[in-house]
Amino acid sequence: MPNMDISFLEKLDPMSPLYFERFDAFKSFTDQKKRILEWISDRFEDEIVSHLLGAEVKTGNVTLSVLGIGSGDGKAEVKMLMHLMKKFRLVEFTVVEPSADEITSFKKLVEEQKKALNGVTFHWRQESLQDFCKANADGSKRFHFVSALHSLYFIQNKDLDFYLKTIFGWTEGKMLIMQGAVNSIFSGLDKGFPSTSNPLRPFKLGNKIEDSLKTLGISFETSVIPSECDITCCFDSDSRDGKLLLDFFLHVVRCGDNGPPQLLKMIKEYLNTEGISYTRHGRLYAPVPTQVIIASTSKRF
Repeated sequence: MPNMDISFLEKLDPMSPLYFERFDAFKSFTDQKKRILEWISDRFEDEIVSHLLGAEVKTGNVTLSVLGIGSGDGKAEVKMLMHLMKKFRLVEFTVVEPSADEITSFKKLVEEQKKALNGVTFHWRQESLQDFCKANADGSKRFHFVSALHSLYFIQNKDLDFYLKTIFGWTEGKMLIMQGAVNSIFSGLDKGFPSTSNPLRPFKLGNKIEDSLKTLGISFETSVIPSECDITCCFDSDSRDGKLLLDFFLHVVRCGDNGPPQLLKMIKEYLNTEGISYTRHGRLYAPVPTQVIIASTSKRF
């Protein structure tokens, strides 16, 4: 395995338009979101809904309080809400999402589904989880269910215990966390091409979340959703999408344009290594599985 520090490359700011441009490229070449939506359709009611509040809901007076962390365009959250509303007539949903464009997309989806979502009250918070934690430091907002789908990457490892402890201080019920699994392409690239100056690398994968939950004494169950990314375009030096994908994988800016030829050669050779990628129907794919972590707390409020 190569081991070349790429700290000299410009770091990708997760709050910048450059990040979302690269993230959009990744989404267009992976079936990850599709697989997550399938999991919600097949497993969400059994794994989450059936365990929330129990017999209390029979009174008809309970409003389910939900927090979405990094909810993005809302497609997964709206699908979860449809399942939640089979059991809960009233839902209060707090959306914490730093991207104005993603909130706009989420609101558009809500408007399209407003008849089906009758009974859901939305509270829109355009801010990071860190800022929301400061705003809710007194714990005045409390939740029965928290979702964090591929949204905890940008908490530094040294702060992870603090933020998870803070979230669970507000929560009675379940937290659904989805994060990259350890056999993802991101894991290998972090090891082979580290960046000692980038606090957001190594890429935070599900095992880090597990370690933190164990430290905090929070019970959880885990499973994996398989998914893949078509990385064929990464080997076309003229492909804009290929350059954007490389940037997203390495969490840098313009690697394809500014990276030394020898570095790019090493990266592409590594991506084409057996065990890192595989060929199907003339295309090259890399695994980007999602680790599902369902954490529980028994506190009541």
